[in-house]
Amino acid sequence: MNMSPSNNEAGAPLVIVAVNDLFMRSKINAVAQAAKVDLNVFGDFNRLRAQLSDTPALVLINLGELSPQDVPLLAELLQAGHRVIGFLSHVEVDLARVVRATGCEVMPRSQFFERLPEILLEHANAGAGH
Repeated sequence: MNMSPSNNEAGAPLVIVAVNDLFMRSKINAVAQAAKVDLNVFGDFNRLRAQLSDTPALVLINLGELSPQDVPLLAELLQAGHRVIGFLSHVEVDLARVVRATGCEVMPRSQFFERLPEILLEHANAGAGH
């Protein structure tokens, strides 16, 4: 797991994760390793924001760990050119609606983990074309 906020040696696009839950982190890391995609992992959203560079990145966020005052800041990530995908429990309908209003992609946790290999490979391939 790469902890620096820069591209990996091959120049692959950044994948940045804000997830504190160790079980979810390990699942994301296992999928990324299988896909040969490096991750920059942060335990919380504020650390992630502090370390972001101007290089567009794929940002994966556990929305269930996000504090309500940070939700409007998600739009800043989009404006900076980052792709933001948030995941949450399927019962957090109100939070999903609020986050979608910022322009971020939102999906239930089960769908996120099901689609994670595809999301990571799609992002890696998009960077290879540049």
